Amino acid sequence: MTLLRELAAFVTNANAFDLPQLDRDILRRHAADAVVGRIVGARAQEGAALTNIFGTGQSPEAFAGLAGLVRLTEMDDIHIASTTTPSSVAVPIALALASSTGCQPQTIESAIYVGTELLVRFGKAMDGARAISRGFWPTRSAATLAACATAARIQGLTEDETHEALSLAAIMTSGKSGRFNREPSGRWIVFSMAVANGLRCALAARNGFNGSSMPPDAAWIASSLGTEFDGDKLTRSLGQRSVYPELSLKPYGTARQCLSAAEAMRELVADGLDPMTIKKISIRVPTDHVSMISQKLDPKIRASSFVSVAAQVATAAVAPSELYDVERTNVLANAEIFRLAQLCEIVGDPGLDAIFPNVWAAQLDVLTLTGAFNCRVDEPVGSPKNRMNDIQLAEKAQAMLGRIGQAHRANDIIELSKSAFSDIRSAEALCSIFVAG
Repeated sequence: MTLLRELAAFVTNANAFDLPQLDRDILRRHAADAVVGRIVGARAQEGAALTNIFGTGQSPEAFAGLAGLVRLTEMDDIHIASTTTPSSVAVPIALALASSTGCQPQTIESAIYVGTELLVRFGKAMDGARAISRGFWPTRSAATLAACATAARIQGLTEDETHEALSLAAIMTSGKSGRFNREPSGRWIVFSMAVANGLRCALAARNGFNGSSMPPDAAWIASSLGTEFDGDKLTRSLGQRSVYPELSLKPYGTARQCLSAAEAMRELVADGLDPMTIKKISIRVPTDHVSMISQKLDPKIRASSFVSVAAQVATAAVAPSELYDVERTNVLANAEIFRLAQLCEIVGDPGLDAIFPNVWAAQLDVLTLTGAFNCRVDEPVGSPKNRMNDIQLAEKAQAMLGRIGQAHRANDIIELSKSAFSDIRSAEALCSIFVAG
């Protein structure tokens, strides 16, 4: 069986109902988290600009724009070893398409499952955690294939039709991504277009269009990407166990590469460190992360407050509530955050490299007027070994939605997600909330 034939069989036949209860609980929590992200993302200036480009309604582009809203919040989930953010693709496409076509709750859940599985496995196959430091964006590279798989399942494509759709999607797989350091960021355009391409591929196959007579295989994908690609990681044990137990949620908006350091600072402050006495902060991280998260905090660039580890650590020290603000208005205007960020040095730590890419740890060594403080965090809240429960997810949702005056919606969304994949009215309600925002 060829690579794409195996994927098509999985996409067409896999049933999320057969997953262990743990996996299904993770799936529905991540779905609820993505719904919150879509609502919050739409209220950001970049979110409004993205909607102006991709529009509203029921076109593939409009649905892809909703995925872009989730992704631009930096509050969405992540699989760290592949460095992919699967729920920013699979959940928006499943919920948006189901809202327009109508389908059973179990089909929605299974569509999210297959899209998530393909996206994460694709990221693993290209060694995403290391590829990102070489200019690749694993989620964007995998988004077309994952969106196509999700759409194919929602739309009820046959296995042969799904094979043709995935063939088209694989041909559109992209390699390196540009670097974006101005706003509004073209990063969200590139991402949303990759998702839209996947939807178009599924729609084309549904209307009788065929893929390549020689469907792409692992070698072809590697050549197209311009990097190594291990096709075995895409298909090994496919359908036998899911990637869900490996996924992480974030407790607030941040580049995940910065989270362990920010959480280390929050622990130190809770233990008595006075941020006003800090003289120097040494942030030790995996070497592969240094170049990405060493950028300076720029008052004109919202994204810098998420990707700069110095900015995240400084915010965690003096204004932790601002970590829940996607717009980051107060962070970018806070002189004390800038002062502390300038006291940070970021260095690669061979000791942390030994557990990378499966663990993204950070060590903080803080020198103050009164002495030295040290803290290492390996598994921050939301990681597989420190998983967020419903109460913690509700607290995150309330804090994120509260910044736009909609904290009251948090519990309703989370409660609705608990029955959305077994009850059709709940499914319809969750889909409606996602599309309407």
